[in-house]
Amino acid sequence: MLLSLPMVSLKADEEVFYMNGYGVEFTEEQYNYFTDMFWDGYQDYVTQDDFDQVLEFDLFDSRVEKASVVHTYDPENYILGSQVTEKSRTLTISKSCGTYCLMALTATWNYAPTVRSYDVMGARFSGTSVYQYNNTYVISSNGATTVSTSNRQTFDTGFGITTQLPSSGSNLVVGTSFYVYDNSGATVYGAYEHAAAGTTLNVSKMYYISPYGQGDVLYFTGLATYFYDDANGVYISL
Repeated sequence: MLLSLPMVSLKADEEVFYMNGYGVEFTEEQYNYFTDMFWDGYQDYVTQDDFDQVLEFDLFDSRVEKASVVHTYDPENYILGSQVTEKSRTLTISKSCGTYCLMALTATWNYAPTVRSYDVMGARFSGTSVYQYNNTYVISSNGATTVSTSNRQTFDTGFGITTQLPSSGSNLVVGTSFYVYDNSGATVYGAYEHAAAGTTLNVSKMYYISPYGQGDVLYFTGLATYFYDDANGVYISL
């Protein structure tokens, strides 16, 4: 009789370096992988299923590559009395490829924004497509929120997800991740656009995916064209 055995996280001779609240155990190498791919502290949001998938796709032994951009406020594009200031946030795209490529988009706020409404993060694919979407998180000094999947809109060439910033708290980080097919020469573009004035969830969803959009990803339409700050995007090749 054949038995189905659960995937083992650690080899017998490896020591547990960290265990999170889900009971997921990390070696030091595995812990450092998630720090490199996302940020130090992301380990607390990794479920056993998340961990096992990284293991199954042979990603712990793969190289993490990153590209980033610091958004600098342009006074000529000052929107609706926006309080956005220079070097307000850093957007990073990361990749790690094995059976599939794990991609991460992380927006790190370098100060606490005054306007806290519905921001939009998204990605555009050229030469590849999504295999699986993972969770999107909004992290602050007050805790973490998992963004509802109903806030995600998918298109043939990419996706966007609305992330509501918390009304208080500092050290803001917004992050999403997803798997794409490892197609040589493909490119993934990422964007994070901040609402420079209070808006609504419905307005934040007025966009489609286009290389002519904000950050080369998000093409806002209708009322949404008045709210978002047109920050530069990032890209990385597979």
